[in-house]
Amino acid sequence: MSSRLLAAGLGVLTVLANRESLSAELPAPCIAGSCGPSVTGWVTSGAATATSTADTLRINQTTDRAVFNWSSFNVGADGHVIFQQPDASSIALNRIHQSSASRIFGTQTASSISSTRTASSSAPARA
Repeated sequence: MSSRLLAAGLGVLTVLANRESLSAELPAPCIAGSCGPSVTGWVTSGAATATSTADTLRINQTTDRAVFNWSSFNVGADGHVIFQQPDASSIALNRIHQSSASRIFGTQTASSISSTRTASSSAPARA
């Protein structure tokens, strides 16, 4: 099974391996201006890497604070998003650049906080 690895630090994104498609609906990162001219990449502050498999996106945040940019942030019922952070006081700001509200029906975890199968909506980010 192939997986996708995204490595980012200070706004630089590198796709190290590619994957044809994901089985579960998972968040999609902004890549090289795909979310508008003012968005320089997936991570615009801090550092992190991400890997994905058929139904799981794992973000390994390596700095205490990070800003992530997503072209969409939807999690299907079978999807899992895991934010591994340095400690429980770490902060991740997720800027979502989709025109519709996010749909979260799967599982999200971050440090010691989790939400499971919770319908969610958020206002789209403005560029």
